[in-house]
Amino acid sequence: MDKSSVEILKENMDSLNLSLARLMYSYEACNKIRSAQGLSEDEFMLFEAMTARYARTTDMLVNKALRSLALIEYIDGGTVIDAANNAEKRGVANAQEIKKTKRS
Repeated sequence: MDKSSVEILKENMDSLNLSLARLMYSYEACNKIRSAQGLSEDEFMLFEAMTARYARTTDMLVNKALRSLALIEYIDGGTVIDAANNAEKRGVANAQEIKKTKRS
């Protein structure tokens, strides 16, 4: 039996929340590092993990969560810009902020 659009959205939101929690964990660890000069190998790995988690989280937001929401509302997800604009129209997110995350 196929999953409903609502079930898919719930799974995607759960995954997004977990990804965001992991990103915030990495952010807190990196925020404790005071100097970007002369990072140890462990500190460098912390920053690499944070940037990878940031990319994964923003991708999940746009390509999973917002597109799942669009499917429920029978809206063509289209491009990243379309997904961001549709989310803003629904009052879910700020399109400019979403677009900034994908440029970072």
